[in-house]
Amino acid sequence: MTIFIKPFRVKSNTQMKGSDKKKLKASLKKSFPKLTDEDLNTLLPTKEEIVISKIFTFNEESVLLYIHNKNTVFFEMEKDKIFFPSIYTLWKYPEMIPFLTTWPPVMSRIANGADLMLPGVIVEEEKGIKAYCDGRLAKGDLVSVNLQSNKAPVAVGTAWLSSEDMYMAARKGKCVNTIHFYGDQLWAAGTREQLPDLGGPDMGFLVKGDYYGEPSEEEVADNLPSVDDVAQEVVNLNLNSDEKSVENGSDNIEELTVIDNRTPQEIMDELLENAFLQSLKTSCSAKKAEFPMLTSNFFRLHMVPACPPDTQLDVKKSSYKKLSKFLEKKEKFGLIKIKELTKGVESIMSVDYEHEQVKFFRVVKHAKPEVEEAEPEAPILPCDKKYEPP
Repeated sequence: MTIFIKPFRVKSNTQMKGSDKKKLKASLKKSFPKLTDEDLNTLLPTKEEIVISKIFTFNEESVLLYIHNKNTVFFEMEKDKIFFPSIYTLWKYPEMIPFLTTWPPVMSRIANGADLMLPGVIVEEEKGIKAYCDGRLAKGDLVSVNLQSNKAPVAVGTAWLSSEDMYMAARKGKCVNTIHFYGDQLWAAGTREQLPDLGGPDMGFLVKGDYYGEPSEEEVADNLPSVDDVAQEVVNLNLNSDEKSVENGSDNIEELTVIDNRTPQEIMDELLENAFLQSLKTSCSAKKAEFPMLTSNFFRLHMVPACPPDTQLDVKKSSYKKLSKFLEKKEKFGLIKIKELTKGVESIMSVDYEHEQVKFFRVVKHAKPEVEEAEPEAPILPCDKKYEPP
């Protein structure tokens, strides 16, 4: 479960003593054997200030943050006593824990709080079990997620299945339980560094025809697992127990009904996200848009028309409550730049159309509502007119 997708509450901040730093490094050494003493001293310098911040997440999870130079280096789930590296730390040591690779467009789903599903993982099928972290992954192990275009991790979490179970699942079901990702509140509480370009991971096994490098939108659409496919995996997980009962001969159940458990607020958040990206690929594309553009005009003239015809975009019903809050998040991700040209009035100055979220977003063609043609009115005959005396 993504625990930093919403703002957290800070309870206390304490500066670490030298003895506490030694104990912390000893614990980290056991948790992350790939890190040397020199690595740990670089991350947590003995002679520099290290702060422990105790926080409570939106779901009241107690977490300890170990902070150096404003950035969280590691965080510890206080209940389970499990250490996790932050995104900032993983960028410096990307191979300190096992990693899985996914397609760049999946990042937009992770950024909305989704877990990584097996259909979205890039693996070399010929390796069998070893295709999943060399076959050494156990359920619950720490694992990071990077992109096919860049090996800098974009998320960290725990393995939902072991390597063997991932292989046996035949690319169906959940793969990684996402805890922290690039762009969430923990990242935003730091220096907000942008994703570094560390070069792509070794994808030599991909053959021509696979999504690779800088493909066209058509190639992405043909080779990428669709959002519907990934969503269906979640449905399959939820209905697993019901399907078993049907297989065991229960004739009382004629039809399984899939219920959307999302709150109206979560649905509106996703609608805002899709309308924003859809507009940047259609009416507000690089060829059509003119900047600066008032944020109110962008919403009214581009986002609203980008919605499905049977839905209504209402920012007040989302978790953002205000358009400025939503666009501020997009600015943090580096998609747009906003400036207050006149007091109290914000304008979008530019859009990064090469950003991965924009570049690989798949435009959804909405069906136009059918307009019933009015039947032609019958002609009025002289005999049909009301009599009027001369």
